[in-house]
Amino acid sequence: TNDDIAVVTLIQTETCARFEISFAKMLGPSRRKAVVAARYEAIRAAREKTKLSMPKLGVLFNRDHSTILHALGRKGIRRSEGGETP
Repeated sequence: TNDDIAVVTLIQTETCARFEISFAKMLGPSRRKAVVAARYEAIRAAREKTKLSMPKLGVLFNRDHSTILHALGRKGIRRSEGGETP
């Protein structure tokens, strides 16, 4: 929904400010540790606070859904959703 997308955008913006990185870096190709940490934190927060699917989160973070799966798996935050591990 549009509300969920607005929540994700807010999470991304707040996470960028907290980690002192640009919005473009969060969505960009960088694999630097600080950028990845910020991106993964934002992905985890977005998954916890919205009902968006991993593919949809992937679109909003400019990533493949498997990257979203990896980010969530690192902290065990997957939701049961059609074959995923809870």
